Amino acid sequence: MNYRDHFGSHCGMEVVLPDGEIMRTGMAAVPGAETWAENKYGYGAYVDGLFAQANFGIVTRMGFWMQPAPDHFLSAMVRVPRYRDLAALIDGVNLMEDQGLVGHPRYSCPMDPLILQMEPEVYKPTPELMQLNSQPGGASVEKYEAYARKQGHEFWNVLLNFYGPKETIYASWAYAQKLFGTIPGVKFEEIENYPDPLRNQKATSGARHKVALGIPNMSIFSIGARSAAMPQPSDGHVWFSPIIARSGESFMRAHEVFSKAARELNITSAPIGVTNVPQTWQYRTYVYLFPVFVSRSNKEHNRKAVQDFHNLIRIAADHGWTEYRTAPSFQNAVAGTYSFNNNILMRFQEQLKDTIDPEGIMAPGRGGIWPRRYRENKS
Repeated sequence: MNYRDHFGSHCGMEVVLPDGEIMRTGMAAVPGAETWAENKYGYGAYVDGLFAQANFGIVTRMGFWMQPAPDHFLSAMVRVPRYRDLAALIDGVNLMEDQGLVGHPRYSCPMDPLILQMEPEVYKPTPELMQLNSQPGGASVEKYEAYARKQGHEFWNVLLNFYGPKETIYASWAYAQKLFGTIPGVKFEEIENYPDPLRNQKATSGARHKVALGIPNMSIFSIGARSAAMPQPSDGHVWFSPIIARSGESFMRAHEVFSKAARELNITSAPIGVTNVPQTWQYRTYVYLFPVFVSRSNKEHNRKAVQDFHNLIRIAADHGWTEYRTAPSFQNAVAGTYSFNNNILMRFQEQLKDTIDPEGIMAPGRGGIWPRRYRENKS
């Protein structure tokens, strides 16, 4: 999972433009190029980013860099008992990632509703925990720490994935134990190890996270589904997913801001609190993720959910955070938070839209980018 930045791992595109022309980017633009999927930059302006979250064209072919099949796979867990231990945990994991010693880390908290939902065979909600989680903004750090001590489990853990020759990855695991060994009360546990995992799928059929082994599956799409671990059942959800700096102090600051917001806005249905974990889908930043729930039949609930979401976008932006993606209803609001220098980024994108797609036929409003004929009425 070192290549988990999927767009960062792409190389060379074929794109259908709004006028029907077919364009290739980077080295793919060279007829007969042998390096279509090896060198993404080519010569001149690098334009691939225009086709990531926008409406300038439709990508029909794309090269990708792939991670080599590992000789051996090891996953191991580091558990720490206190809330403030998150800072030391993150600092150590960041160091190991930047040194190339560990693949995609997975942070977890046994009291976080999303984690309880994602791993029901590992973590079980109790009535006491449900009561703590059902409060707007969640319970206090002290109450969660007391609950963790009572249950005999950690406040945080992180699952480290190691790939490569067996001797190398066990040396990296030994280094991790030395690195985190100074945290009082830390515990270490080897979770899984598989030789030649991609060719040993019978042995890996019961793997905890198959995607970490390169085995495709749909488990990621279970996040946010109906679950007894959530404070309230719901018919659906909209993800709130702002980008937070990759540090423990920054993430704990986000805990303070969003927990306070949930209390002030009286958001009881979304799992917001000091148990939210860093989502590490992007390499250099974290995603602070929680669902805002919606109903099939309760219009007042939905009206409040939409207003809550807009308020959360504003509160995040006031602290220098914003989303990297969002549902269509909120695209204008999120695009508006990228507002440096009188919204020059959006004005530039609108110029591009008017030039590339003057009739505004391709996905108007996608990414908050509207063609000229729609701008007077973006709603």
